[in-house]
Formats: sequence, C-alpha cells, structure tokens
Amino acid sequence: MLLGNGSDELIQLLALACDTGDTILSVEPSFVMYGMIAKFTRLNYQGVDLNDDFEIDLNAMLHSIETHQPKLIFIAYPNNPTGNTFDRAVIEEIIIASDALVVLDEAYYAYANDSFLDDIKKYPNLVLLRTVSKIGFAGLRLGLLIGAQDTVAQLDKLRLPYNINILTQVSANFLLREKEEINKNAQIILSERTKLSVTLSAITALKVYPSQANFILFKAPNANKLFATLKQKGVLIKNLSSAPKLTDCLRVTVGSDEQNQQFISIVEAFYH
Repeated sequence: MLLGNGSDELIQLLALACDTGDTILSVEPSFVMYGMIAKFTRLNYQGVDLNDDFEIDLNAMLHSIETHQPKLIFIAYPNNPTGNTFDRAVIEEIIIASDALVVLDEAYYAYANDSFLDDIKKYPNLVLLRTVSKIGFAGLRLGLLIGAQDTVAQLDKLRLPYNINILTQVSANFLLREKEEINKNAQIILSERTKLSVTLSAITALKVYPSQANFILFKAPNANKLFATLKQKGVLIKNLSSAPKLTDCLRVTVGSDEQNQQFISIVEAFYH
C-alpha cells in the first residue's frame, strides 16, 4: 500500500512513472482529473465514450487499447459522475487484454456492492485507488494506492518525502479504529440513497440513473433553470448539463432525510 496527499497525488504519481508521449486511456464521461493530469505530465490522453446507458463499450475499449497501446488505463468504479459500477466481466477482459497498468479508482467503495480488492493477487497489472474524502473526511487529503508489492515499491521511488503530514497520519490511525462507525454512517447514506432514488424516479419528467455512490445522477428538462431554482432556495447540487454526453444532467449528493426532503419538495414543485 502507498499513501498519498489525496488520490490526486497518487494519480499524478502514476502518470510520472510513464515516459513523455505515453498514453493514458479512460472512459468518458468520467473523473476529469485523469485527462487533466495527463496534460500536466505531457502524456497523451485517449477517452473512450460510454454507451447511452453509461456502460463500457467493450469492443470500442479493446480497439482503443490495441490502437493506442496505453501505459495506464483509469476506470472509476463506481464511475464519477454517473454513479454506476461497470460490468465486472468487462473490466476483467480489459485487465487481461492489456499490458497496461489498469487503475480502478474505488473512491466511492464504501457505497458500492462490489470491489476488486480481493483481485489484486489475481492480476499483477491491477492497482486500486481509494480515498477517505468520500467517507466524510475530505479535509484530511489522504489517498491509498493498493497493488502488487513490486508495483508499489517502484512507485514509492517517485513519491516525495513527507507527503503525508503527521496530523493526517494520526487521523488515519483513528479512522482504522473507527471502522464500525464509518460503516454505520455509510449504511445510513445507502438507505437514504434508495429512498431518494425512488422518490426522484416517481417524478415523470426525470430520468434517474442507478447509483452505487453517495450521489445520484438524473436527466432533467430545463436543467439549468432547475439548478438556478434550487440554488436560489439554498440547495446546491452539481450542474453537469453542459458537459459532453451529460446534456440536461444534474447530480445530487445524498444528504440527511431532512435535506433530501427539502430537495425533493423543490423539484416536485418545479415540475407541477
């Protein structure tokens, strides 16, 4: 395991292990930092479009791997910002088909019903990223990279000394001891996510996408106006409506029952 100053530092560390001109491959839409860090580190970036249901197009992915011969393949699992987990068998085919290091970004692992943690020993070219920021500790800036011992040892040579401050280290020890409480909080969010998804889906104007994260993506007519209405009433969500392949899409983070009810009441009133 390798610790980083947030998973962004670990993504950058992986990119720095490549040679100038190498290619990073990912799916789109997904976490924007993959493409941004590729640009900052003078690597080529190649995005492969998800299908209309935000699932991986395996044929397109395999073709892109064969064509571009990437050194790194980033797949967010669950995906951000769509919230879904991809077909496990598809991901396994990608891992097997490529010589690249396949990086599964499990930032939202606490809210998902699947993980590749137990597959690390099975696939030497598989690496996982995790972070404490999505379980309520964003300010700690602590990311984790989990992979084969040799891979982690080589990446550790690129890590800057003292990248994790003592406060973060002490806090990480505290988190390990409070695992039961963290899991309990995650279960509350899962319960609220189910209720929020069902209630949103009952609004006929909306298309709600399945989520394995702590947020829900939905397509909404007049998305910009709805976003502005919510903001005016003190509810801030993520407006993705101008992003490629996310036309009219908004993303709401699952809150407390009271917060979710406030959000729902505004959305229901907007469409009636």
